[in-house]
Amino acid sequence: MPRPATHPVARLSPKLALYLCADLFGFLCLALGVAWFAGGPGVIFDHFPRSTAEAAASATGGIVVIGWAISRILRELARLAPPPASDD
Repeated sequence: MPRPATHPVARLSPKLALYLCADLFGFLCLALGVAWFAGGPGVIFDHFPRSTAEAAASATGGIVVIGWAISRILRELARLAPPPASDD
């Protein structure tokens, strides 16, 4: 009986770990900005953001960092992926 094909598991490279940390930082920035708009100052941290401008900059910066990190994560995963099997 033939064995089912197993897929190799990609290891967590240092670059990938760095991009994941950047992604989490972006989500934190986004959450801080959105929480200020939803609940006012001091929802998560007492002294940040203090104004609408800081909240908007935090949310916008978070979205930018998330987009950058996701693109790098996908690029790194594509680089780590095994080559496609040929059906020759």
